[in-house]
Amino acid sequence: MRRFKSRPTRVVALSVGDQTISYTVTAPDLFFASRFRSRLPLPGDEASDEEQTHWMDARVVIYAAEGLRSTEADIPTPPETSDPAAWYDYADRLGEMFQDAGFNSAMVNVIFEAFVALSSTLPEPTEAIEQVGNG
Repeated sequence: MRRFKSRPTRVVALSVGDQTISYTVTAPDLFFASRFRSRLPLPGDEASDEEQTHWMDARVVIYAAEGLRSTEADIPTPPETSDPAAWYDYADRLGEMFQDAGFNSAMVNVIFEAFVALSSTLPEPTEAIEQVGNG
């Protein structure tokens, strides 16, 4: 039996004035992106610019929060439902949480980008299954 490796991490340093705080961003679990897309699908072509922007903002704060989940205790639990309205409400709560903690949009984007970069280091689910094989 093979030993499981821990998920990759990346430390990001965020500065405000002369204060710098480091945060550890952890790569998502293997199926995170597919679960996210099934619960909060990308708006269709008929969606307004405002709806598309709202989806992207929701994605940014949800991904950033997920990246911090393993090291920050105050990240709220995502909804159990697949109802998009519940996920948008969750994203709004996360946005308020980041804002109350003193984050600005650029800081949240730094965490989001680190999370996305770590996501790309993981194989796609079918690729991971193929790599495991039967051996």
